[in-house]
Amino acid sequence: LGLLSAFHHPIRLVFISLVVPRPYLASAVGLNSVSWNLSRIIGPGLAGLTIHLMGLSETFLIATLFYLPLIVSLYFLTLQPREGGTTEPASFLKRMIDGGAVALRQVPAGSCFVINLPLSDDINDTSLSDNSAGIEGHG
Repeated sequence: LGLLSAFHHPIRLVFISLVVPRPYLASAVGLNSVSWNLSRIIGPGLAGLTIHLMGLSETFLIATLFYLPLIVSLYFLTLQPREGGTTEPASFLKRMIDGGAVALRQVPAGSCFVINLPLSDDINDTSLSDNSAGIEGHG
């Protein structure tokens, strides 16, 4: 969970800069942060309620159905042109490695990543893999 967030958050912020014009960028980042944090608060409660009322499979089906319009809308988004050119096209893996190297050289980002990595492993070890929450599947 923590490792995925370490990759997902910067990608989400870059995506905002591609979609929103520069004068509105600060407001867009703020709104994105508010909506992200609200979903982290409200989402688990709604998921628990739908699991209780409908079952686990149905909850995943509902979540998938809610994501489909968002995925389709990505196709129609107009991206803002970026200033500055790229020197040469690089593979996705090369860009990820280069980005990780830059992040680790930055003191705040690197230290957060180093601190977050072992914590994410501990969270994954105690997750629902052993069905510690006692959730039974329907069907």
